[in-house]
Amino acid sequence: MKAFIGKWWENDAVYFSFLNLASKYECNEIFAISKKGNVVENRLKTSAEITCATSTLKQIVCMFKHRKEKILVPDVFSCILLSCFGFYCVFWVQGALSDESLLRNRSKVRYWLLRTIEFLAFQFARELVFVSPYMADFYNERYNLTDKQSITPCLSDLSYNGDEKLKNSFCYTGGVSEWQKIDWMLTIFNEIIEVRSNATLHIATGNPEVFNVTAKKHLTNKAYNATNICKISSRSKMESFLSKFEYGFLLREECVVNNVSSPIKLAEYLSCGVNVIMTSSIKSYYPIVKSYNAGVVLASPQHFKVSQLCFNLENALNAYKAVTSIAEKK
Repeated sequence: MKAFIGKWWENDAVYFSFLNLASKYECNEIFAISKKGNVVENRLKTSAEITCATSTLKQIVCMFKHRKEKILVPDVFSCILLSCFGFYCVFWVQGALSDESLLRNRSKVRYWLLRTIEFLAFQFARELVFVSPYMADFYNERYNLTDKQSITPCLSDLSYNGDEKLKNSFCYTGGVSEWQKIDWMLTIFNEIIEVRSNATLHIATGNPEVFNVTAKKHLTNKAYNATNICKISSRSKMESFLSKFEYGFLLREECVVNNVSSPIKLAEYLSCGVNVIMTSSIKSYYPIVKSYNAGVVLASPQHFKVSQLCFNLENALNAYKAVTSIAEKK
């Protein structure tokens, strides 16, 4: 089996999730659209052969001799295009594309256009791989789908390195986009530090300057002085970063995009022994965090109470094992 990446992501965590899936399907060659073939190969860190081309057309020509083999693809456009050329496409469905667009752009025209494209991709795909059980149920209800389906959560390439956890430490990794609900997190940390005066908040983000402006706006002086904002340049440093802390924030509002998701951030937190402060909008995975007592699950940020916090390293690691086992059960 082969794999095709028509869109080359900048996110290393997404690379790993795709590679994890490619490994599961025993892909021995990965076709990528990239002008930096040697860089791509180094960043993938995979034993699969990498074949790069600078355009989609050149890559399809290169792939054509494999037309009868299964091709793992990660986006609707590649799925439709390659299917039209006669490829057997296994489509990795990462999220609710049309609903995500509506949330971001507020355009109903764009929403219905992308929903049509999404529908075509589902019809053309010979097999479907969903990232959560809730996503599978959602799309089976929305469309008339093929019976060939499986579920593989987005997993983590990080693991707990054995560092001693910093007492009453909280962390966050990611950006400052509105949908990441940074204001909710900072408001909750204001509450935490009033009860636990030695609490600290550690933030790893791609744009520390922008995050600092947001932090100043929402944090009290006491909470701001206990906050550290930094930029992390490698996956090994991210592993060291997360392994030091007790709690991580993953707050999302109630909507389809979040309901169907399998956040890589959740997998990274748990795999590094971080207990998660999360909302119940992530339908397939909040029950695991709750049942393993690996954090705090909130219906909304207003329901948070500092007394709910009770850190347990082993619970987080066991919860991650439970997440990974979802794929094995399907």
